[in-house]
Amino acid sequence: MESVSRLRWSIILASFVLFVSQLCLAQAPPQPEYIGTNGTSFLDHETPISQFWGKTFLRENIPFIEIPDKTIQDVYYYRWSSLQRHLRYTVAGTGYILTEFCQPVGYAQALNTINAAAGHQIDEARWLRGKFYVDDYIQAYTCGPGNTTQYTDWIPDALYRRAKVDGDKQFAINQLADMARLWGMWDYTFDTNAGLYYFTPNFDAQEYSLPGFVVAPTGNDKLQYDGPDTYRPSLNAYMVANARAIAAVGNYAGNSEVESMFTLIGSNLEAAMNRHLWSPDQEFYVDVIRPNNPDLKPISGREEVVLYPYRFGIGLESNHSRAALALFDPQGFQAPYGPTSLETRNQYYTAQKPTGYCCFWQGQSWPYSTAHILKSLAAIYRSPNSPITADQYHYDHSTNNDDVISGLLGIVPQSNHSLLVSPIMPKDWTFFAIENFAYHGHLITVLYDAYGERYRCGSNFCLFLDGKQIVSKNLTSPIHELISLRTAPISSAIPVNIAANPNGLGHYPMADASYTFYADNPYKAIDGYLFYDDIPDNRWTNYRSNSLNDTLQVTFARPRTISSVTLALYSDVARGGGVDVPAAIEIYGSSGLIAYLTNSTFLPNDRNTFSFKETKTSYVAVNLFNRPNKAVGVCELEVWTPPIPGPTYYAVDSLLTNAAVVKDAAASIGSVVGQLAPESVVAFSGIESAGGKARLALSYSNVGSTAVNIDVKVNQVRRITLSLGGTKGIYDLEMVEGLDLEAGMNFVTFLGGSSQLRIESIETEN
Repeated sequence: MESVSRLRWSIILASFVLFVSQLCLAQAPPQPEYIGTNGTSFLDHETPISQFWGKTFLRENIPFIEIPDKTIQDVYYYRWSSLQRHLRYTVAGTGYILTEFCQPVGYAQALNTINAAAGHQIDEARWLRGKFYVDDYIQAYTCGPGNTTQYTDWIPDALYRRAKVDGDKQFAINQLADMARLWGMWDYTFDTNAGLYYFTPNFDAQEYSLPGFVVAPTGNDKLQYDGPDTYRPSLNAYMVANARAIAAVGNYAGNSEVESMFTLIGSNLEAAMNRHLWSPDQEFYVDVIRPNNPDLKPISGREEVVLYPYRFGIGLESNHSRAALALFDPQGFQAPYGPTSLETRNQYYTAQKPTGYCCFWQGQSWPYSTAHILKSLAAIYRSPNSPITADQYHYDHSTNNDDVISGLLGIVPQSNHSLLVSPIMPKDWTFFAIENFAYHGHLITVLYDAYGERYRCGSNFCLFLDGKQIVSKNLTSPIHELISLRTAPISSAIPVNIAANPNGLGHYPMADASYTFYADNPYKAIDGYLFYDDIPDNRWTNYRSNSLNDTLQVTFARPRTISSVTLALYSDVARGGGVDVPAAIEIYGSSGLIAYLTNSTFLPNDRNTFSFKETKTSYVAVNLFNRPNKAVGVCELEVWTPPIPGPTYYAVDSLLTNAAVVKDAAASIGSVVGQLAPESVVAFSGIESAGGKARLALSYSNVGSTAVNIDVKVNQVRRITLSLGGTKGIYDLEMVEGLDLEAGMNFVTFLGGSSQLRIESIETEN
């Protein structure tokens, strides 16, 4: 009865609170920069996504397509819903990353990143209208904590090809120094005599692959699993592509020295590949095992992985590219569910996994590889004297949406003010459409209608720019149309989510609840992962609570000024479950009740943003009232605020390792980072700069009598060691002069410390 009375009393206040809230400009979650740009509406934007959760994200971010092949089309929309599951918000200043697994795995690196598929993820997500998703993810590797040498990767190449889509050359230029640094981190795997890079196949994302079986045909499972150090066409193709990407961005920047140096590096490496990794006898690129092989004798056997180079423009000459025909040979790689990872004729080929381990790449089809292969086929098809036809390309369905967009539908991004449309479609296709894809600051729609009766745009080929038709032509197949257009600038201040906590349980922000179902956890509502599946569990619920309402509370490390709360509300009633959106919601802060909402249109399995008058608070508590006989659930609670403007950045907002937020009345905001040790990391991110030399002021206290040494890294490069003397518990400033910051966002990281030391903030000045 007490809860019911409270609800009635709250209704009396509702009208006033909501009236005030409507007068305020609240901070919503970040929206795509194109959200106000006009597009077209030829296609149905609701039915294709009706079966998926998180529809708001899909409506706002994805290009919509219509094609004759329903399977490809259905998979296309499913893949966008899948990508949404893998977007994780980390911490303000770092923003979004893309995970390989929805839930953390033991071998994942910082923030649950794994670099093996980062190039694929950037290729895919570059077509989202919200460019901040990929901006954040790229910077997590170029200047953030992401590990780019755990596995082989083509991140710099993907960065450059992403710039071709959004046209934001300045963002790429801002990463140039770090692109070159990432390149240099692979020097330890370069053999100067062979002129090639080597690595074990396992960390080329190819465990249990042919080289391992060649050197250990029986027994020695560890060597079979990892494989020996091997000169691989895949790794060396990545490095060629990365070198050429650095050269291209050097050209953007007007840095002729970088451009010429990395152009030469790429050419020399490609020449070494053709000299040592092309087998005239096998008419294929091949692996060359490094140990005990001074003559660089190639292995006998043709693998799918050695077809990767073509997608990077390597080996497109007809004498090399004919190797791709093996993909359509039943004795080669052709199989019902995608190309095999090893030719079926090979003695080590295995059609089924011999054990329960997930990944054997000496036979089974590997979608990671298939995505590469489809891009290779597209590159070969579009090259002169191609041995591949469009029907052969269409043989195998795409495993990711970039292959549909840039391959099948032929949206080929360019580095200048133009767009190439060169579809690779089967001869019996009489139509296709891709609507409102973001390109160079515009929304573009491309329509092909062989008979002109489906879209009625005036011809069989039409192109719309920001809702206005600029091309209308009758074209014959194959279509290869280069359209000139001017790149429009894109810029907007991207809000940050101050409720996200990537540091884990026991760290700020902290989540708690009046009741939690035993299988759930309040922390899951602020961990940055957002998906609505039953399994794996990613939510807080009050399932089986005896109360009519329960409260989920998030406590900040310091008082924050907020004007909205976003709840991703969970509902499984359509799946036969007992959790649904609430009947009403109360939102509390330090000053008491700040909003009350009752609405039958709360969105299930989607974001709901509730706005109110700007208030300063140390916490947010959402009191959710059950519908009759139902529980309530939240997959993510987000609090979006304007980005931190600087020049002051507080340590309690940073990414912490072996450190913790502690209360301290002597500090200006009442909380600092302490419990430091020699292995501690305090990583500030989102440090805005115009570039160049900067002065940094570190506010700290040292209660001890001896100095404590800490190292300072800027964008993962160690710059200076500071000796922080005793301050008797008073906060003092340590000045660092002439610190090099890059234009745009920077990471400033402090390593080390002791229990005597506390860090309050940094302040930067260019």
